[in-house]
Amino acid sequence: MPLNIDWQQILLHIFNFVILAGGLYLILYKPVKDFMQKREDYYKNIENQTNEKLAAADKAKNEYEQRLKDVDEEIAEKMNESLQEAEKLANSEVAIAKEEAAKIIEHAKAEAKIERERIVVGAQNDITKLAVAAAKKIIESDDKDALDRFISIAKKEVDND
Repeated sequence: MPLNIDWQQILLHIFNFVILAGGLYLILYKPVKDFMQKREDYYKNIENQTNEKLAAADKAKNEYEQRLKDVDEEIAEKMNESLQEAEKLANSEVAIAKEEAAKIIEHAKAEAKIERERIVVGAQNDITKLAVAAAKKIIESDDKDALDRFISIAKKEVDND
């Protein structure tokens, strides 16, 4: 044995080291590595689920925004239709009111004309009665000058008209 090297001791140390390394690999390294891999897979799975849920939420949000936009457009369309219908109804009501106003005015004019004619006829009758009464009084009176004066005033009035 040169240099005092015992090959048997070296081989035993190498063998012990291999057994120790193998045991540590099987007892510590492999379980820790498996645990770390499972943990990494678990968090990747959670991240994937979160991303899927975020994507679904974004999709739902976009759908709701589109629905809101569609509903807003539909509301605006219904509002325009309602305004047009209200305008048509208002125009027809105004036309009916104008027709009724014209009828009322015509009726009032006709009644006023009839009332005017009645008043004129009544006034003429009253004037005639007054003239007849005045003429009776003048004729019944003994004053002949009063009769002449009445006739001359009447002639002047008739000539002026």
